[in-house]
Amino acid sequence: MLSVGLIVRFSVDWEVKFGSWCGRFLSRLVGEVLEGVGVRIPHGAEVKPFSISPIFDVNDRVAGRLVPGDAYWFRASFMCNMVDCGRVVNAFVRDSYALGNGGVVRVFGVEVSELRLNSNTGGRAVVNWGVRFWPTVFTFR
Repeated sequence: MLSVGLIVRFSVDWEVKFGSWCGRFLSRLVGEVLEGVGVRIPHGAEVKPFSISPIFDVNDRVAGRLVPGDAYWFRASFMCNMVDCGRVVNAFVRDSYALGNGGVVRVFGVEVSELRLNSNTGGRAVVNWGVRFWPTVFTFR
């Protein structure tokens, strides 16, 4: 498997306001969930094995704040050559995430998609993997 993509649908039990963008909140959320299964992501690392979309509401608008009880979602993609994608999926497929600040993120559902190579590629492939909103291309050979 080359990568795994997750769409996480959730709500929070406390109000969260964002100064400009929800990136810090999501980076902390993803980092703490991964650390819960032993996958350590250095804080402030220049290269991280994942990308994250903004947080959207149910009408697909970027959320400026999170209101308790309202539904939201985000997309995260993970590079399997940099993290154990099986552990990543196990970390995210659960009913809730408890954060270090005491907040609880309640999970409504997680969609998982995998990117695999055909077995007839002869062991060589070039994969262009785009990330929505922050176009990035990762090339594997």
